[in-house]
Amino acid sequence: MSPGPTSESRTVSRQGNMTIALLLLAYLLLGVIYSFATPIFEASDEIWHYPVVREIRRHHRLPVQIPDVKTDWEQEGSQPPLYYAIAALLTAGVDDSDYEQVRLLNPFVKAGVPGTPDNVNFVAHPPGQGPWQGGTVLAVYLIRWFSLLMGAGTVYFTWRLARTVYPRGPGLALLAAAIAAFNPMTLFINASVNNDTLLMLLATMTLWLLADELVASKPGVRWGRTLLLGILLGVAALTKVSGLILLPTAALALTIVAGRTRDWRSWLLRGAMLAALVAAIAGWWYLRNWRLYGELFGTARMALIAGLRPEGFGLTDLLREWPSFWYAYWGVFGAFNVLAPQWFFWLVTALTAAAALGLGARLARAISRHQMSAWPLHLTLVTFLLLSLLGIMRWSLMTPGSQGRLLFGGVAVVALYLAAGALTLVPAKWRKKTASALSLALFASALVIPFISIFPAYRPPQPIAALPDDAVPLNIRYGDAIHLLGYRLRRPAIAAGETLKITLYWQADAAMTIDYDLSLNGLAFHEENVAKLDAWPGRGLLPTSFWQPGVIYPDTYQLPTAYDADTPTLLKLSVRFSQGLIEDGVGIPLPAEANGQPVGGILLDAGDLLAPPNRIQRPNASPFALFDQGIQLHGYAYDVDDKALTVAVIWSTAHPVPGDYTIFVHLVDGEGNLIGQGDAPPRDGYWPTSHWRPGEAVDSWHAIPLPDGLPAGNYTLRVGVYDPATGQRLAVRSPDGVEWPDRALPIPIIHSR
Repeated sequence: MSPGPTSESRTVSRQGNMTIALLLLAYLLLGVIYSFATPIFEASDEIWHYPVVREIRRHHRLPVQIPDVKTDWEQEGSQPPLYYAIAALLTAGVDDSDYEQVRLLNPFVKAGVPGTPDNVNFVAHPPGQGPWQGGTVLAVYLIRWFSLLMGAGTVYFTWRLARTVYPRGPGLALLAAAIAAFNPMTLFINASVNNDTLLMLLATMTLWLLADELVASKPGVRWGRTLLLGILLGVAALTKVSGLILLPTAALALTIVAGRTRDWRSWLLRGAMLAALVAAIAGWWYLRNWRLYGELFGTARMALIAGLRPEGFGLTDLLREWPSFWYAYWGVFGAFNVLAPQWFFWLVTALTAAAALGLGARLARAISRHQMSAWPLHLTLVTFLLLSLLGIMRWSLMTPGSQGRLLFGGVAVVALYLAAGALTLVPAKWRKKTASALSLALFASALVIPFISIFPAYRPPQPIAALPDDAVPLNIRYGDAIHLLGYRLRRPAIAAGETLKITLYWQADAAMTIDYDLSLNGLAFHEENVAKLDAWPGRGLLPTSFWQPGVIYPDTYQLPTAYDADTPTLLKLSVRFSQGLIEDGVGIPLPAEANGQPVGGILLDAGDLLAPPNRIQRPNASPFALFDQGIQLHGYAYDVDDKALTVAVIWSTAHPVPGDYTIFVHLVDGEGNLIGQGDAPPRDGYWPTSHWRPGEAVDSWHAIPLPDGLPAGNYTLRVGVYDPATGQRLAVRSPDGVEWPDRALPIPIIHSR
């Protein structure tokens, strides 16, 4: 008779159960926080997952995917239906007739742009939106919280799997469960409407069951265990196509068990039973795909709707996407556009590097000591992980979908090996405490991230009482209700390629029912558009129908400027509102008025746009003409044809110029008669002298029309600078101090016809 459990083992077991219970409570607390941090329809693909649920609940039918037909569910209608059917039953009593009003789409959303400072939101979210208002919002939250409970199951079975694989690893099961529980990305997905949540649970349960089979390696059919395994495999295949990867994994594990026990008869019976269960549970779905789309899995149709990769895209191109894959496993939220802080990625990278070293050391030690009895167990788990990666690679080669979260079916295996590898580097007596410390660090990180990354991304501008003292006051109105009170620049000058940061201060003169589109355009030299942003106000989060009359909203924008912009130049910001779209895709503009007078457009002074440091031009010659106020002339060139003389002059200044001056370039004949002139401010007014910076070259171009029949001969250009307000010219001298007459520099030229 075998001895019963000792008092010590029972104590250890109670402590372990208490620890996993506390960890699950911490997970659920974080999960609720994440569910509120992300507004509805902003979690990964939730805006398409929920309409599948709604279609099943309202019409009692499954979506049919037709590539040319626009649907609310888009590619997600190709997914196996189990998760959606359960969610439909869960929300059967919820009236979501307000769905169309709640799903108010942002036409400018920047999905798939990690770190974008604007337009992170798929839809508009009115103040106070939450499950307490019922309707569609409540339905989404009910499914989210159901998903959270499935995530808790994933965490629990990760703990069970780790205890099965490493029964003597102190603290290892705790750390593995913590890695699965406190990964911000798994929390984010588990707190959303997403079929990955059910797949994670089913895959983890299945892998734990297979691990237990391999550890026990008992002969016989084991009917109850086989029935449970077959149900898990079937429902996984009916949850997501990637659930099919569990089938070869289970076949490998049961084959290993049969090889150990020499019980091939039971292997055949179990295999037949599993195949029959999977076919009975999920076979109809794949036959439906074959009947509708001519393919079992429906992935080709799904990729066609999601959007195909460009022709020629291959493995080399896919490898370049590895960084985004890695980031998306740990912390890219929203519509793949809200990033966790950089320090967190350093933390998990360090954990992963340590785990890799530890796993290498563990493997080397096992080989050297011939301790390979557990190899079938690890072979099974690693095979599942590799097959999952191959499936992701195949899908990512078809359509842009290289996201680490697609590996979450194997989240338990990844967590298991991260924990095992990391703790291997720690002396045995410190492993339990190290596991606890790392678990607490992961919990703290996961707790902080929603408050510093996710909540702020969806927080619209908060009202202020008055225009700040450092703002430039304005009195500009658009239409009947939009009032621009002022603006504030963060920096008076930026280099091309840097970001223009500007805050606009809005006020509604009356309530609005229309969501007007805001268009911001940075205009530089010769009206070149060097920065552009289209959005609803509030970075997309505060459409005009949400504005309260009389309230002032500070609206901050970040507009990246073109690196190759023609510089230096003044930068102007065009601010326009429009309503709807006309055929050419341009909005119908709202009329604008400044200080009560109608104006054609609003241009704000947005400061100076300078050359990037590596493109700053310096004069390549010493000045040969010195003007008052520090202005210097370094060189010139001209080109002449039958119609015009074009002159280019290179300038600089020795010190800041106190005023804006005009450059004159006159063409005279040998008798001093004026033939033509080309007076203009520097760079056609886009770079006034008051903005010149000491030591930098400034080019100035001047066109002088030529009269018909101008005879060939010797002519003179007279170049100078004057104050446009008074007409007073600046004195000009040679470097040795000799002043030229008429305050003009004479330059002889030859005109040949």
